[in-house]
Amino acid sequence: METQIIGKIDFNEARLSEDIRTILGFEFSHLFQYYVFGDWECCALWNKTGDKNYVFLEDYQSLVQPTELGIKVPYINEIIQATFKLEYLKLARIFSVANNGLLAPHRDFIELDKAFTRLHIPLQTNDLAYNSEDEHIYNLQKGEIWYLNASHAHSAACFSKEKRLNLVLDFLPNIAIPDLFNNKSNYQLGLKPKEAIRTPLTKDYVQQLYMLSTIIDQYNFNDIVSLLSKVHFFKKVYLRSMFEWLAHIVQLNGDPELIQRARLLEEACFEKRNAHSLSD
Repeated sequence: METQIIGKIDFNEARLSEDIRTILGFEFSHLFQYYVFGDWECCALWNKTGDKNYVFLEDYQSLVQPTELGIKVPYINEIIQATFKLEYLKLARIFSVANNGLLAPHRDFIELDKAFTRLHIPLQTNDLAYNSEDEHIYNLQKGEIWYLNASHAHSAACFSKEKRLNLVLDFLPNIAIPDLFNNKSNYQLGLKPKEAIRTPLTKDYVQQLYMLSTIIDQYNFNDIVSLLSKVHFFKKVYLRSMFEWLAHIVQLNGDPELIQRARLLEEACFEKRNAHSLSD
């Protein structure tokens, strides 16, 4: 099953607003060492131990537990429990992103033995918040329930000062998606996503990107990776092309340390990484 909208939640706006005010006061975690840039954070509402600082995804036999933070958002907890079956839920987090925060293109679950089923539900969003998969760019709308195939190459960003807040739920793999729902009325297929409008990518534009080879160094490497990661949100191009551009830029520069750094970054994003070094 590919990334798509699989349902909708009609929020009680007053109660949701109260929980959002609470969330905005939470202490969030910064764990994404390799491919996160700018204002990107997360916090755990439900997990294995109930420890608010444990935001990692893993398989375990016991039932998921609310954390200290999760207890403070009663309306969101009601939504989770009323809509989904907790026996399949392994982790519930809030992802917060704003101010040009973004994830470089990557795949998830490569540090695990299996791919989990990940759902995103925007609680607060704006027109400059995007998720991408392969060649598609989506603007997830408030209350939509999205299945994101995080095993595919994907990315996300928010270019607004207003925080985008997504409730992100990870469920056991190999459970049919309709069976994750307690309330089947929330499971709705055929909803049309809002796709971003992008302009064509030209050869001249790419040549301008290659000129970054004249200035790239160890100190601005991450800035240039961030810049390249933004291109596919506004230009019609496959998101993983940014690693091809990066490889060409560092080859033109000729610094062997930069060449190695670019190779290791792509490896961490798509091939292998430590299970507790990042979890997105």
